[in-house]
Amino acid sequence: MGAHFRINARIASVPARAVDDLRRTPRTAVAVQTVLRALGTHGHPAVVRDLSASGFMAETDQDFIPGETARLQLPDVGFVSARVIWSNAGKVGGAFDQPIKSAPLARLIALGTVAGEA
Repeated sequence: MGAHFRINARIASVPARAVDDLRRTPRTAVAVQTVLRALGTHGHPAVVRDLSASGFMAETDQDFIPGETARLQLPDVGFVSARVIWSNAGKVGGAFDQPIKSAPLARLIALGTVAGEA
């Protein structure tokens, strides 16, 4: 005598064009020291290597799972939430839940490019 459940769900889809538009946001090579963590875990040191208003690529020793939510601590911005898009060989790419505003983004890029590692 098993229990029966009915689940009503709708799978949301994002048009491919909308995803492509986000990926076309210009990215800038930087070297910004930060802390990156998946929700429910401790933070790990990371270096953001490219940055745009809508996303980032960072190097870290932590493995991430595509689709999971991560938090990235950025100087002059604070913690920002992002969805992990990919993770491979010590690198992770993510899309911010909310775009970074232009003034803080410009300061981050100036900070990251002055570091001389970008």
